[in-house]
Amino acid sequence: MITTHLPDNAFKAHIETTNYPLTLGAGQTIYQMVKLRNVSPHAWPVGNVHPVNLSYHWLKNGRVLIRDGARTALPYSLQPGEELFLDCMIQAPDTVGAYELEFDLVQEGVNWFTEKGSASCRIPLEVSQGSPTYKLKFTGNGTEAEFAAACAQQGWWYHSYYFDNGFGITGDYDIGRNIHEYGFPDDMEGMRVLDIGTGGGWFAVYCAQKGAQVTAVDVRGTCDYDVRGGRQGRYLYPPIESEKPVPDHIEADGRPIYFSRVSRSLWIMKDLLKLPINYLNSRIYDIRPETFGGQPFDLIFIGALLLHLRDPIGALMAARTVCRNRLIATSPIVQDGNGREPWMKMVPVNAGAWWFPNKACYQRWFLDAGFRDVNVDEAVTLTGETPLPSFDNPQPGAIRNGSQRLQRADARI
Repeated sequence: MITTHLPDNAFKAHIETTNYPLTLGAGQTIYQMVKLRNVSPHAWPVGNVHPVNLSYHWLKNGRVLIRDGARTALPYSLQPGEELFLDCMIQAPDTVGAYELEFDLVQEGVNWFTEKGSASCRIPLEVSQGSPTYKLKFTGNGTEAEFAAACAQQGWWYHSYYFDNGFGITGDYDIGRNIHEYGFPDDMEGMRVLDIGTGGGWFAVYCAQKGAQVTAVDVRGTCDYDVRGGRQGRYLYPPIESEKPVPDHIEADGRPIYFSRVSRSLWIMKDLLKLPINYLNSRIYDIRPETFGGQPFDLIFIGALLLHLRDPIGALMAARTVCRNRLIATSPIVQDGNGREPWMKMVPVNAGAWWFPNKACYQRWFLDAGFRDVNVDEAVTLTGETPLPSFDNPQPGAIRNGSQRLQRADARI
C-alpha cells in the first residue's frame, strides 16, 4: 500500500466533461461522466492511505463557496499517460443561484491538484428550486387507504407516481419532473405505442392517459437478462422455472405473465386507474411483427435499456420490424475529443451494464438497425428522488438513484 505523498510533478491532470445539465435542483444529487488523464510522470495511488480521488468545488462570483465536494474513488491506480471515464457523484448546494462547478483531483490528506498548479475543469450551473413534477390523472375510484394497500404489494418502486388528487408513491426516479424533455406528442389519441422494457411502467401509464393504445413489454425475470462479468457471465438463458415455478398472473386468454423486479408496479397502476394497457413478456431480441398480430406501432419507446444489452444493434433491428414511424430511446453516452469516430466503452457498472457509446456510435446504432432519420443531439435528465443506498456497492455514500443525463435518440423510418 502506498503511504507516501506524491511529488509535486505528479499533480498534473487533464480533466474534461461535456453533456452536462445547465440546471440542478437545490440539494440534488447527480452523476456526471468525467474524463481524466494522468499527464504526470507518476502513477496516482488508490487505497486507504492518501489515495487520489476525483472531487469538485462549488464557486459563486469567482470565490470558492464549498471547497470539499463528494469523493469519487478511482477504480485502479492510473498510470502516466492513461485515461479513464468516471461517473462523478455531485451534490448541488442547498441555496439557489448561479454557480460554477469546478472538477478537481485530490490526494487525500496531502493536496488538491489545483493547489499544485494542475488545470481544473469548470462549468456554469444554475441551482434552482426545480420544476414541478407532472401529475398523472387518478382515474380510479379507490380511497387513499386502498391506494396505499395496493402499492404495498410492490416492495421496490423504480418509478415514482404522483397524481392530481394528491395520491402518490415515491420510487427511485421521478420521471414526471422532466417528461417535457422526451419529445412525446402532447396528443396521442389513437396512436399505437409500444413501451419496450417498461420496468416501473410510468411511461406506459403516461402514454395511455394521453390517448394512446399502449402495449408494454418486459422480461419475465433475471433469467431473461443479458448478464456480463466474472462468474455471473453466462452463454445461456436459464428457464423461467428455475426462478419462478409458477406464473405471477394468467391472462384471460391463458397467457402466463411473470413480473420482473419492478414490473408489478405497472399492473398495480393499470388496475387502480382502470387503464386498458396490454402487457406481454418478451426479450427485446424476440420482438417481431407476428408477436403483435402483424400490426406495427406509430411510436416505440426504449428507456435506458440499450446500455444493458449485449447486442444493442440487434435489439434495435428487432424493434425496427414493428415500427411504423418513430422510435424514441435514451442512453448514457461517453465523450471523446472530436466525436466524429464512432466507438463505445464497456462500462463495469454492477453486473448488468455493458455499453456506453459516444454520440457518433449512438447514432450509428440506429442507422445500422435500419432507421433513416436519426437525431441524437438532445439530452434528458433522469431525476433521482431522495438518495437511497446502493443495492450492489457497499461503500459508504454509494447510492443507487443519482440523477443522470441521458442522450435522447429520435429515430424515424
